Amino acid sequence: MFNRLFHKDKKATAASARSLGSTTSEQLASLIPFVNAPETTNILAFNFAELVEFNTGDHLFDVGQNDEWDYFLLEGEMALVASDKRETNLESDSPKSKNPIAYLRPRKFSAEIRSKKATVVRLPHHVLELAFKQASGNSSWGQEELVVIGELDQEGLLDKITQEIGNGTLTLPSLPEVAERVRQACQDSENSTAAITKIIASDTAISAKLLAASNSPLYRGANPTKTLQDAIARLGRNTTQQLVYYYATRELFDTPMPSLRELFTRAWQQSLERGAMAQTLARYGSGRLNPDVAFLCGLLFRVGDIVAYQYAAEAEVDADEMEKIQQIADSISVQISRKLIQDWNMPSEVLEALEYGADWSYCAGGESPDYGELMVVTNVHVRMLHNRMRGLPELTNIPAITRMITDDFAPDVSIITQAKKALAELTEL
Repeated sequence: MFNRLFHKDKKATAASARSLGSTTSEQLASLIPFVNAPETTNILAFNFAELVEFNTGDHLFDVGQNDEWDYFLLEGEMALVASDKRETNLESDSPKSKNPIAYLRPRKFSAEIRSKKATVVRLPHHVLELAFKQASGNSSWGQEELVVIGELDQEGLLDKITQEIGNGTLTLPSLPEVAERVRQACQDSENSTAAITKIIASDTAISAKLLAASNSPLYRGANPTKTLQDAIARLGRNTTQQLVYYYATRELFDTPMPSLRELFTRAWQQSLERGAMAQTLARYGSGRLNPDVAFLCGLLFRVGDIVAYQYAAEAEVDADEMEKIQQIADSISVQISRKLIQDWNMPSEVLEALEYGADWSYCAGGESPDYGELMVVTNVHVRMLHNRMRGLPELTNIPAITRMITDDFAPDVSIITQAKKALAELTEL
């Protein structure tokens, strides 16, 4: 890394750019990530930072470019132009100018100078990469922080996602392969604990978390478990399978962007709550529904939201526009979730729950309720839990309720109380 740092190329980005010499240590120290980086990192970066002056119309970089420089705007004004020609203005007196301009590669924007003159700090991209890594332990900023925030065109972003769904180019996150392999292995009664252990051992992070869960107050025995196989034996197959999906899915609901972290965190909490509610209803309601499959149905019911959030992050959306982002997710989540569940080879029951879980009038019509009806009743109970009854039909007009909550339903069991208990136990692990 340090050999790369000591190779400095001073060539200008635009023909009309003029070098003004080195930046000052005070100027650099006020910028992100240097404001949180160790002093030694800043000293190194100072040796490679320079002030450059640009004129009206100069381009610093273009959409899709993988160039070697990063920039901070010190004086003047520039426009950031997305591939769809939408523009965001950046002014030097704005707090956002403390961030590197469109840091991610490939570039999400073109940058064009709009003021008569503009002065920027320029330094090699790999120097800034190092600074972000060194600063990450001292702040909430991550190496892949999205920095210059643009106004969200709700219809434009919704159209983009819809179009990509239609033509099959939608970028979908991958679920760790170990989760699906564990699910299949746990369903086959002929597979031994040793065989399941071998599969899980391929993922070090999940293995460590399962070992910790087996030694948690909920499952801890007289002696602590010291091996993964002992941990799985203590937890049991069903709990092991559930926890593997819990840990694997949790990683998807994260973002390096602090301004959007609230959305991702809230979506994860709601998914976990819906999973616990579905599992509880499957356990106590009528029908022969598998509680562990029910948990998976609830956990993944709105998984499409995270893709919508991620696209909003790529469009560099500010926290002030969270309501718009959620509206987009509400409009498109089912379609994205369907593609994700198919792409991940999820059980057909999960797709069934997704397809019908938001349809209050849905009735499978068979002898026993299916997972679609289970999800309808789950969503009713989640609304009841949070007193969000507006728009909900009379409960007697929701067929799934009368099929799930029958006369032989245990009268001394409170579904909401049991779901809260299950949720609390899960979040302790």
